[in-house]
Amino acid sequence: MVDKFGVPPEKVVTVLSAPDDTFQPLPSATAEATTRAVRHRWGVADGPYLVSVGTIQPRKNLPVIFEALRQLPEAVRLLHVGRPGWLCDPIFAALEASGVTHRVQILQGVDDEDLAALYSGALACVFPSKYEGFGLPAVEAMACGVPVIASHAGSLAEVVQDAGIIVDPDDSTAIAAGARRLMEDAPFRADLIARGVVQARRFRWDDSGAQVLREFKRVAAPE
Repeated sequence: MVDKFGVPPEKVVTVLSAPDDTFQPLPSATAEATTRAVRHRWGVADGPYLVSVGTIQPRKNLPVIFEALRQLPEAVRLLHVGRPGWLCDPIFAALEASGVTHRVQILQGVDDEDLAALYSGALACVFPSKYEGFGLPAVEAMACGVPVIASHAGSLAEVVQDAGIIVDPDDSTAIAAGARRLMEDAPFRADLIARGVVQARRFRWDDSGAQVLREFKRVAAPE
């Protein structure tokens, strides 16, 4: 707004988005049973998987995840939650050409409760977008106690900060290396999970709503 339209900086207020309260770590006593039940409901096989979330469109950069998957052990799969969007045909063509079609599952119509469980059971949430205005899935995953591998494009590095693995959006090798380290380095994984839960708490709808209300009152106040 300031750079492109010349709006004075003092007239620009940033209000952060936030995850729904559904997205939080599952109780340890029931976590395994909950994730198993949700995976069974959606036909997700046992074993390690990466999860990605969003409409299937070019800026989500899914082909780079397919390439990263090729560099990981055969047992690791990708679970993508999202519907086809604009210009999705080349993305499905890239999947067909990737050699990992049998390791990729696409789900549509997943509600928040099941999505939270699918996040919770994942090795990591992979979010290599070319651009995001905010990047809600990254915060949802962190809130669920899941490590995030995200690109430095758009807002993502600012949203994730040091609570995740930040990579170049076109670097499939860096994505694969991040996933491999999360599989092999338990202390590193635990540290990222702890950092992510703390980082996710920065984003609360109560705070955002209060901020919007304050601004409405300020603008509406008589001179």
